[in-house]
Amino acid sequence: MNHNEIEEDEIDIGKIIVHLKRNLKIIVFITFLITLATGIYAYFLKPIYSSSASIAFSDQQMSKLASIIPDELSEFSNKESELKTVKLTIETRKFINSVIEDLDIHQRYLLEKNFKKNEVYGFDNLKISLDIHNEILYGELFEIQPIDDTHFLLKVDALDYSKTHLYNEEIKENFFALNVLKTGAIEEQSYFITSHDKTLLADEILENMTVTILSDNVLSVTYNDTVAERAKELVEEIAQSFIAYTLDKKTAELSQTLGFLDIFGYNTPRLLLDLCNVC
Repeated sequence: MNHNEIEEDEIDIGKIIVHLKRNLKIIVFITFLITLATGIYAYFLKPIYSSSASIAFSDQQMSKLASIIPDELSEFSNKESELKTVKLTIETRKFINSVIEDLDIHQRYLLEKNFKKNEVYGFDNLKISLDIHNEILYGELFEIQPIDDTHFLLKVDALDYSKTHLYNEEIKENFFALNVLKTGAIEEQSYFITSHDKTLLADEILENMTVTILSDNVLSVTYNDTVAERAKELVEEIAQSFIAYTLDKKTAELSQTLGFLDIFGYNTPRLLLDLCNVC
């Protein structure tokens, strides 16, 4: 490299430094905006919790399952295929619907703090029952603003609805019915509740559920949710409901799909439950 080339390189570097100095404010401002946007996104990002239930079957239970596999599947009968059958059953809408029919997971509860609505697994001081009569209200927020010990303001922006009501009084409107039971001292300025379509819940659950075969007689059910308590309750209920999928209760349904699985209702498999935050 000769002397002229060295001078040209020094000039180029000098131009870059001068250019950076001239645009330093813009660079700092853009960096600030990116950092701010990232922080805001992270603040409003919902955490994801994962709960798992491992179901272990004894050799005797596996033997009973093998003995009732249909003849047309007998040539494929082995421990792996038997657990695959269990896996497929748990992953059906029919089974999931049987699990959630008695669970109050179609209602979602939220509290607002620092401009952010945080979902909670129910309110400590209010027991709310919301029935939707028109599908346009699924997913819409119902806001309850306490006024005093006996009254609250109910607001539904989707309906331009704003009325004062009494606690422990059933509210009947054309599009919805609501009952707010006060069970303790009111601590929040506003309480929010929304309801999901029960007919679509099974699909939502299946999207967030994973069933994995861990060994010849153990499978794991994992469910992800934005509320830790709901994740734990649901995955535990899935495991318990599979155990309770007995012959006398589900014969008609299982005969149409995989009826031979109900034998496990007579013996309670071992459940190993754990809860962890994976956000």
